[in-house]
Amino acid sequence: MDRKYPLEAQLLSRSHDTHRVVELLTQRYAVNDKPMLSLRPTTGVKKTKKKAKTRSLVAQIMSKKTAHQLNKRNDQTKFVFKSFLRRSMYAERMLKYKVSKLKREGHAIDEASITRFKEYSQIPKYDDFLQLNLLWTQYIQDLLQVEQLKGASSQPVLSKLSSADFNGCFLNVLKSKNKQLVDSCGIVVWDSKNFFIVVKPDNGLKMLEKKGTMFNFIVPLYNVLEPDGSNECMEFTIIGTRFQYRSSDRAGRKFKAKSVVDLDM
Repeated sequence: MDRKYPLEAQLLSRSHDTHRVVELLTQRYAVNDKPMLSLRPTTGVKKTKKKAKTRSLVAQIMSKKTAHQLNKRNDQTKFVFKSFLRRSMYAERMLKYKVSKLKREGHAIDEASITRFKEYSQIPKYDDFLQLNLLWTQYIQDLLQVEQLKGASSQPVLSKLSSADFNGCFLNVLKSKNKQLVDSCGIVVWDSKNFFIVVKPDNGLKMLEKKGTMFNFIVPLYNVLEPDGSNECMEFTIIGTRFQYRSSDRAGRKFKAKSVVDLDM
């Protein structure tokens, strides 16, 4: 055996005698090369490669479509909600068009006749979102700790409001650069980056632009589940321009004091 290369010698000894092993090692390392060992694969069962199944063109297209749908799964909730908003707003426009057309033709239109249109059933109803507003009222009371609001400093309250979720809040437009939005109100169903989308008290959706708009809302200071006859509440005013962030992004954002030149509208 060759003591200089014990591993190679041990492996080669399985096929050659000792004299032949020394000879092979001497020939291999006669030149100043790095030690290396070349091995020959042993005989065994050869693994046959499985033939790839040929798929039809329709199957390939369907698999690509399925993969595309799986990639969209994470954004499925937002996609469904946006589709709902588009359908609702389209149904509202069509209902207004049909009602105005009948009025031009001289037909008498009352509330009972409006409900017979199929578009009326596709429009969100204000009463269906009152429970959402009740849940939001409880949420904002817990967040602001209404028991401690009386005589408390406004700075902690304002910092909590800046990161609050307004889905379910009843908002009213005080001022706006868009004069058509003034006095608009409703329950927020979607707090997007640039708009508050609300359900109006007379049913239907309305988009309230945040930029250049001032909103206000009221927080009751009594237990809304067990009212005691008290009407005590606190009113807050927010500047929509400062809230041009998604509610999820606004939750972890720290707002800094800025100039208030955008208050003059």
